[in-house]
Amino acid sequence: MPWPEIIAEISRAPYGTEFEYARSSLPSPTDYGAKRGLSVPRGQEASFRFPPSSDGSGVHVLAYTTTYRVHRDRVHPDVSLLGHFFADVVRAPRLPVRIRKTL
Repeated sequence: MPWPEIIAEISRAPYGTEFEYARSSLPSPTDYGAKRGLSVPRGQEASFRFPPSSDGSGVHVLAYTTTYRVHRDRVHPDVSLLGHFFADVVRAPRLPVRIRKTL
């Protein structure tokens, strides 16, 4: 499943749903237009963000040693850093629904 299909799947899921993919089964998100970025430390090695969608939300990828954990933010930080902080950092659920995917 390439990144465009993953983005489409995540965009249909409710906010707070986190998908987990084996890192070895996917190319780097940067190969598909994601940029390295900053995020709240959760043990990840790196953080990537795809460009904002037309509604201002954004797909966020956290890279761990063996997995990518991917979710959709209500407000992409490039659209509004303050909006992102209040909608996704402060308001985000602490225990996201995690769906493990195999490719």
